[in-house]
Amino acid sequence: MLEQALKHLQYAMILRDCAAQSRDPAARQLFTTVASLHEMRGRALIGRLRARAPAAPRPAERRPWRFGRSAPR
Repeated sequence: MLEQALKHLQYAMILRDCAAQSRDPAARQLFTTVASLHEMRGRALIGRLRARAPAAPRPAERRPWRFGRSAPR
């Protein structure tokens, strides 16, 4: 699933490069539209993968440092 997501994102990058090199406005718009679809699909797959992954443990909260007489010795 991760490989599919990365392929979609790679296709999006390639299509955006093609859009940047295209002189025809219609072709540029087509490349940009298809690139955004691939990017959306890739990001959706990555979102599904993150939802399936176990949550990382949160670091313990640190108490604020105290100065002066109230500081522990």
